[in-house]
Amino acid sequence: MITSFKYCLYFILLFLLWGCNGSDLKIDPNYPSYIKELSDEEQLRVLGQLEQMPVSGCVAVSRFGFPLFDLKNELCNVDSLWRISDDFETINNRAMQAFSDYAYFLNIEKPADVKIARISTINNISYEQFSELYPDSAPTMWLVTSAPQVKNELSIRSAILQVLLSPSDVVAVGGNWFNDFLVLANEKFDEQAAKDLLLNVKLKSGSSSILINENTFWYASKKMVVPKMHARKMELRVCWVLYPKGWSVTVDVYSGEIVSSEKIS
Repeated sequence: MITSFKYCLYFILLFLLWGCNGSDLKIDPNYPSYIKELSDEEQLRVLGQLEQMPVSGCVAVSRFGFPLFDLKNELCNVDSLWRISDDFETINNRAMQAFSDYAYFLNIEKPADVKIARISTINNISYEQFSELYPDSAPTMWLVTSAPQVKNELSIRSAILQVLLSPSDVVAVGGNWFNDFLVLANEKFDEQAAKDLLLNVKLKSGSSSILINENTFWYASKKMVVPKMHARKMELRVCWVLYPKGWSVTVDVYSGEIVSSEKIS
């Protein structure tokens, strides 16, 4: 009888341990958050808003409603004779003011959260490089790029903002910035568990492939929000970005799904 009681206790404990296993955590039914492609009516509404803005000639709208540069538009008036001689601090302040002025259009809730990462020419020469190479000259425009957006201490892939400045005006604004999406408190797969999911899995990227095994060398991983594109929507997934030698692989921290894999070197 005592032996039977011990067996019962043993199985109850096993059941409780299984129930507490992180891999059995239930995923919130609202995860992943997603952004739908704009309907024709929504597209017209956004374009109508854009037409009222000074930057309208040099900005287009993506199918998800995000603004993007359109410098080849015949309505975009860029003068090759412009020369912008503002110093670094002035450019930085002008860019921050532009992010504030266009906050609604750029989907920014708190403009103060935007951080400037880089100032460069339209040809991608940094402010520092240009100043050193051409100390007596000035470019036509300065392109100011933000650092990636961060939510819950996680950076969001491809979530950056840009503003293009002429000597006196804002020429264009653009970029992807996200609001109201779900980042769950608990993950089902920690970094090691995500790597274990890839063991003995053959990944392909174009004509290249890799078979992950116990001898695979791993570079440092990142945990971040990764937008995943579908035909008519964009999902915002929290992922481990893993780097088995020469590759980048993203694994959803809740579902364990391999979101993407690509050979990078």
